[in-house]
Amino acid sequence: MTASRAGASRAAVMAFIALPSALLLGSCTSGDSARTTPDIDSSIVASEKMMLAFRDSVRGVSEEEKARRIREALAVNAPDSLDACSTPLPAEQVTRQTTETFTLELPADFTLTLDGDIDRKTKHYGYGIYEFTGSDGSKVIIDGANNDQSHSGWTGSISSECDVAIGSRRAHLDVANASIYAEDRIVHAHIYLPPQLALRFVAHAKSRQRQAQLLSATHSIRVRPAWGKRD
Repeated sequence: MTASRAGASRAAVMAFIALPSALLLGSCTSGDSARTTPDIDSSIVASEKMMLAFRDSVRGVSEEEKARRIREALAVNAPDSLDACSTPLPAEQVTRQTTETFTLELPADFTLTLDGDIDRKTKHYGYGIYEFTGSDGSKVIIDGANNDQSHSGWTGSISSECDVAIGSRRAHLDVANASIYAEDRIVHAHIYLPPQLALRFVAHAKSRQRQAQLLSATHSIRVRPAWGKRD
């Protein structure tokens, strides 16, 4: 890369970084700006390397294939923007799913694929494992958990968490990524229900849009009197 091109690239990145920095850190001093210079230089180098690597990876392929690779790279590697404390808009069409022990609203393409009967003894005591599956393969699993295990039943890197009220119940929400290699975006809700077990909601979403829809769905959960009651 020539000196003029390097200078132009650095100027473009500096301008790009400076705008959000000015908006978010309007009172920064010149000393603060000076300390960020090495980070900016590192960002420029990393960005240029990424651009060159992507250019080399798509040489000789169609524009459609380039667009597909860009979408996949952004979908898997882009940072999550969902805030567990927010309430995203629900799906355009939702269906209220009703079981013996709870109800909730899910996107209309979700169907009940496991009706709490994986363990008849557990269901006999007012609990069970319920699974709902969307047309894109996204899943929602609802079962019971100990009230003091608010991060159980799933694995992943938490990007945001929040203590909220769902209906009249105290609850904890998490937004996370279960994988950096494939679309497996987590929404987790833990609704405290002592002395009964807590209700645990774990969603595995196949896209960020679906993850937002399922985060919204957690706020529609209503626990029925049969939860934790022996039949």
